[in-house]
Amino acid sequence: MARSKPTPTRARKTPKSGRANTPIRSQESTRPTVLLVDDDAKVRSSIRRLLEKLKYRVIEAADADSALALIASAGTPTDLVLTDIVLQGMSGRELAVRLSIEHPGVRLLLMSGYSADTMQLKEGEVARFLHKPISLEALAARVSGALRDEN
Repeated sequence: MARSKPTPTRARKTPKSGRANTPIRSQESTRPTVLLVDDDAKVRSSIRRLLEKLKYRVIEAADADSALALIASAGTPTDLVLTDIVLQGMSGRELAVRLSIEHPGVRLLLMSGYSADTMQLKEGEVARFLHKPISLEALAARVSGALRDEN
């Protein structure tokens, strides 16, 4: 018989003061969640390992449409979307526009194997850009900065 997973919250014991129980978030639920969008499975896997090494929770999508569906149906809030710019179907830029309209609280970080100049990024996009291949240090700095909403 398989064990069920523990629930992400637990309640404090009622103190002698008689106050109601207060939920406490588990350590797992306090970790930021990153939705990683890349159509290359090997690249996605590599970046996922780096993000997990940095203690982020990771959800994956192979394309923009899947990413939008995951965000719309996710039981866990998505704190950051890390997307490749060049995707099959809807591009990462188009995904960014849709997210800003449909889910304005989600932060976004763009990435590409092409340079920012080649991609003709706008001023605001350059601040939220990671060039592939991605080092652990660059990923850590850009993701934490994006989560703090820093340029």
